[in-house]
Amino acid sequence: MDGHYATGYLGAGGRMHTWHGQDMGRALVLRSWLTPRSFVSSRMYQVAATIHGYHYTGRCGGEGMLWRGRIMACCKHHTGPHRMGTR
Repeated sequence: MDGHYATGYLGAGGRMHTWHGQDMGRALVLRSWLTPRSFVSSRMYQVAATIHGYHYTGRCGGEGMLWRGRIMACCKHHTGPHRMGTR
């Protein structure tokens, strides 16, 4: 995590994990669509994640796959990432 971007792995039960399996925060699959020509996954997932109180959105190929998120658009007017409960 560098504030504006986060990288993790989509885990079971709506959790986001590091490469080493440490819990990073909550994840919610917002939608998915078929990717018939992909050799990585048959579906792509749009995932929102809350990591240490910051809100990110990004895509991944499913559970156990790499997810790279960026700070949510509603929060870009802040000097830093949006944190729940602060302005």
